[in-house]
Amino acid sequence: MLQLITSKYLSQVYVTDLHQNLGRVLGYQEALSLKIKNMGIDKIEVPQWLKTDMRRKRKLRSREHRIRLFNVAIHALLMSIMLFFFFFFFFVSFTNVLGETFNYNYKRILVEKTEVLAEVISPDKEIFVATITAYTSSVDETDDTPFITASGERTGSGILACPARYEFGTKIIIEGEEYVCKDRMNKRYREGDYFDIWVESKEVAFNWGRQDVEVEVIK
Repeated sequence: MLQLITSKYLSQVYVTDLHQNLGRVLGYQEALSLKIKNMGIDKIEVPQWLKTDMRRKRKLRSREHRIRLFNVAIHALLMSIMLFFFFFFFFVSFTNVLGETFNYNYKRILVEKTEVLAEVISPDKEIFVATITAYTSSVDETDDTPFITASGERTGSGILACPARYEFGTKIIIEGEEYVCKDRMNKRYREGDYFDIWVESKEVAFNWGRQDVEVEVIK
């Protein structure tokens, strides 16, 4: 009987020492779940010091985990702030460059449009599309004085027959060539945008034909 009690006591002591060693090597959770069947012991009683140590280590691991999460959050916040300022300054610089480019192009276009508009609406100029023909000094095209224009001057290069709304001496540019209003169109064409260029021969007049071109009247 004494031998049986002694053997059982020594087994419990041995198991307790074995559990402590396994706890150090394998970890406390593995040691607690370990069942030693070959020794006939179904339940291992965990010592109080072991429970206290496990609670302390759980608290320590939980604290370390919270500290790691806090450090990660701090790093993420600092990185976000750095990226924000980087993109902010990049956007500001890009906006300034883009704004300067846009302002330069806008001013250039505005100046060009202003110059074109000034030319178009200038009281000294009038630009429009007119029908241009050509005529010669022949009786069938003019009257019984084919070499004398309506202004009283003789026909010649650069003479132009104009509608009645233009005074004699008005300069008119047609396809880059400057003509002077010295004659009048036929009564049928005196109120429209019709002009007649004086040429030396009918061949030249036929070659010119009838053209709708842009003219510039310099008043």
